[in-house]
Amino acid sequence: MQESTWPESLAMNAWPGEEDSATSPLHEKVVSWLLSSIPQRLAPYLFPEPRPDETSWEDPRVGWGLVLPNPPSNKPEDLADLKDVPESVRQLWIDRGRGPVFRFKADSPEAFRLLFDLKNNRTVTMDKGSRTGTAPGELPRYLLIYGTPDEIPWEVQYALNTIRAVGRLPFPNTSGKQSPADNYIQCLREGWRNAKSQFTHTLVWATEWQSDPMTSIMRREIADKLQARYSNDADLKAEYRGGEDATIPKLNEVLKNHRPGLIVTTSHGQTGPRSKPDVMRKMLGMPVDQVKRALTPDDLSDGWQGDGAIWYAHACCSAGSTKMSDFDGLFPPDSEIGATLKAVSDLGPMVAPLPLGLLSASRPLRAFIGHVEPTFNYSLVQPANQESLTSSIETALWTNLFQSKREPVGYAFRDCYDRVGSLFNMLNLNMKDLRLRKTDVASARPAMLWSLLTAYDLRSMVIIGDPTVLLPKS
Repeated sequence: MQESTWPESLAMNAWPGEEDSATSPLHEKVVSWLLSSIPQRLAPYLFPEPRPDETSWEDPRVGWGLVLPNPPSNKPEDLADLKDVPESVRQLWIDRGRGPVFRFKADSPEAFRLLFDLKNNRTVTMDKGSRTGTAPGELPRYLLIYGTPDEIPWEVQYALNTIRAVGRLPFPNTSGKQSPADNYIQCLREGWRNAKSQFTHTLVWATEWQSDPMTSIMRREIADKLQARYSNDADLKAEYRGGEDATIPKLNEVLKNHRPGLIVTTSHGQTGPRSKPDVMRKMLGMPVDQVKRALTPDDLSDGWQGDGAIWYAHACCSAGSTKMSDFDGLFPPDSEIGATLKAVSDLGPMVAPLPLGLLSASRPLRAFIGHVEPTFNYSLVQPANQESLTSSIETALWTNLFQSKREPVGYAFRDCYDRVGSLFNMLNLNMKDLRLRKTDVASARPAMLWSLLTAYDLRSMVIIGDPTVLLPKS
């Protein structure tokens, strides 16, 4: 290979009008030019500005905004000024710089694809390719949905989960001064300054019924792995109640005396009795303990209300229910699971009573992370090789929440939601192989089932509370 040589002269592609070409020797001080020019000339002009810190919602390149219902009876100018929402919600919006406000138009054919910005008379696509920020035409990284699942369906939150950090305050969007969210918003605005929950205290509570393998899988793949992380950190005081110790009284005892800043529970969620829908509605998603007793709202009323903690509840319907389950048609209607899914769907879109009560308490939780759909054993362990598939949950609830630069809860769960896209991509590839006859139905079916079950499970995990909240420093 020919070695580089120092040129005696350089030619320029400019014609001064006299000579045929513009050619000149280099200056005798060319080395000084090289050393002095690179920092001053290249840095400002050739490199883009640094990426914003995506944990900083205050940065307009990151941003925070609201997603609200679109009541048809209100004037557009009143909606743009948030005159239709509770006063506490409007005050939060003012405190946070009157950021972007998007409306969900249920009657629009584009309802699940576009959000409507009435102030700027434009729409923004619910797609990861949309620009991030607070300028017109941009979609903030952090979005707070205010409204019930009747007003803004869970499916909107599912869609936004995969592209942004999203939370929900699931209370009716009625104008006026009073709202069940008032205490929560006041604590949010004040940074939970009087909260008694301790950042350095954790609680993991995990049932394991001898006759039920699903509880064993959840305990092994989620609870035990997180407890190993917490208990190995000398700075944390990690309480654990598993198996025979996973009872409602012992849960209450730790909550009141230990004041954990993070609570992780794995259990079945109450979804019955199917013959009594009114009772079912009051108990939906409640964690069921080791002796098969479901937690009731009254169980947590004595001495503990949430008080600034974050609660992750891995249980069926721990966040609520939707009008039609994603798993409708997967099981025979008269089977145990088929009948349960139908009974839950018949309740309609709702929020489970546990997060609803804890976020409307006088000393509310910071956030509740739960599921609208059930989790199946297939989605926690890869059936082909028995590989554990819960590392993204572990990352969210350990690395991201507790690292020295703590992450907001909505951003902490990004790896979980990013998996949804990859799982749907795997499903598409399996379907393509099937269409091209590269594989037969019997071979493709297990992989397709696993991809779809896991994708539906992950996307139905929702954050109830503002997505910008994080664990306190002390």
